[in-house]
Amino acid sequence: MSAALACAPLLAAHAHAAELAPERYTYLAHPRQDDSPDKREVTTAEIVTREAETIYRYDIRAADWRETGWIATGPGAVFRAAWREVWEDGALEEADTLYVEGARLVVERRTGGEVRVKAIDLPAGKPVAVDASALLFFRQLPLESPEKHEVFMVDFSQHTVNVDVRSRGLETVVVPAGTFGCYHLEVTVKVFVFRPKIHFWVTAEPPHFLVRHQGKRGPFTASFTTELTEIGGIGATGGDE
Repeated sequence: MSAALACAPLLAAHAHAAELAPERYTYLAHPRQDDSPDKREVTTAEIVTREAETIYRYDIRAADWRETGWIATGPGAVFRAAWREVWEDGALEEADTLYVEGARLVVERRTGGEVRVKAIDLPAGKPVAVDASALLFFRQLPLESPEKHEVFMVDFSQHTVNVDVRSRGLETVVVPAGTFGCYHLEVTVKVFVFRPKIHFWVTAEPPHFLVRHQGKRGPFTASFTTELTEIGGIGATGGDE
């Protein structure tokens, strides 16, 4: 099955997401060791729940590049499909499509005229999160419990890794958008002999949106600090410059 056919129903839902009243958030991120203006990134995100589907739309802008896309999940934050484009200096550098086909996750990457396709076997009985869909998965957890949850993570670059998610309890977090009571979630990435940790703070009250992040934004990215700067405002837009 082609990516276009696999994602057609989800693309239709994505196109009509603006008809609903989405959650909207704006974040400022920078490398943990470098807060210079040319290193900062501004992310706008919309989360729309439509019947039995939740769609996370996002747009990240930096000094010389932009990434935009969406991720769709079903009930229980079960991953369904995702799409993104990356632009550099106004030119489209790559486009990625991910979708579930049976017991496999199909990842298609387009760079220039080349298309690379990789099929990833999904582990039976283990939750799967793709990139920012982890934020939707967190909402399903009993956040008040310190119980460990193992998750199979996949990023847009076709990398996979197992992580453990554990709540470290309630904390008060101050960010530019205000002061929030949050659950501190610690994500341990299980790669080789290393166990790097990623930290997320999500609101204690539903819908448990992200307030602060420290560490990697995915299993294979650099370490960043991300903070909520605005609730509401202009949400993510489409993929054209």
